[in-house]
Amino acid sequence: MKKKIGKIVFRYGYTATNSDVLPGLNGIALEQGYFKEELSKENAEFKAIPFVKAGPAINSALASGGLEAAGLGDVPAIVAKSQGSDTMAIDIQPSDYSTHLIISKKSGLKKVEDLKGKKVAVQSGSYMQRILYQILEKHGLSAEDVKLVNMSEVDAANAVEAGSVDATAVTEMKGIKLEQGKNVELLYDTEGVTELERTSVTLVRSKFAKEHPKVVVAYLRALIRAQEYAKKHPEDLRKLYIKSGIEEKIVDLTYPKLTDYNSIVGTTGETKKVFEGVITFLKENGLIKKDVDLNQWYDGNFYEKAKKELK
Repeated sequence: MKKKIGKIVFRYGYTATNSDVLPGLNGIALEQGYFKEELSKENAEFKAIPFVKAGPAINSALASGGLEAAGLGDVPAIVAKSQGSDTMAIDIQPSDYSTHLIISKKSGLKKVEDLKGKKVAVQSGSYMQRILYQILEKHGLSAEDVKLVNMSEVDAANAVEAGSVDATAVTEMKGIKLEQGKNVELLYDTEGVTELERTSVTLVRSKFAKEHPKVVVAYLRALIRAQEYAKKHPEDLRKLYIKSGIEEKIVDLTYPKLTDYNSIVGTTGETKKVFEGVITFLKENGLIKKDVDLNQWYDGNFYEKAKKELK
């Protein structure tokens, strides 16, 4: 008698801040049943696993085999790869919102150059650290010119609000929310500055990708379908943000037009270039010791096959 093979569980890790709701195209694919439809064709099922302490915890779960795939910010993904993580990058995406460098109103700062000698909080190894360093560099400063304090994004934002640190870098959504209050104001917005764009990457454990390539392709088929759905129904992306715990007012201030959402799947030449720039920046600033070869790490064949199969 032939032994029945159990379903393959495709565990996907993601950052959860205000709730466990899966946002973006992954959330659309889950809600619309695309994951169920596509992965079931390969005897697999999708399982979303939230992580509050994002980067390090997700990287540890990938390394230990607790996850098959994950969505990560550029810096934690690159740092882990430089340290030898056995992952494959199957997609690189641009963020659809900017980064805000916020300051305590008590600080009296007027421009980025005024940060010299001031206390600036940022989480070590986060993509915010990279963007903060690049903002400083763009304005003639370096990390050595400020007093860096290692804090999570949440703790750093709270510290700025309380006035115990002078500045920090946060997502546009968090920045807009804090800027509505009495204690925080915007010092610098990265909107429109290409080299300061935030990118994220979808990683799959190399062993899993080699053993179950059809499951990886099925996952991407579901995301491509979700992208097509989101183009026609951008209001559903808005609902997901709100369901994830972000205030409706803040969502609408971040995205004044529904067409501002640019949730996409499929690496573009421009996004790849920005990601390569991040690798170079981390290497030049000693934030990674071992270089990362993106051409060896990134494999776009899974996406191309998914696209072809859907056609």
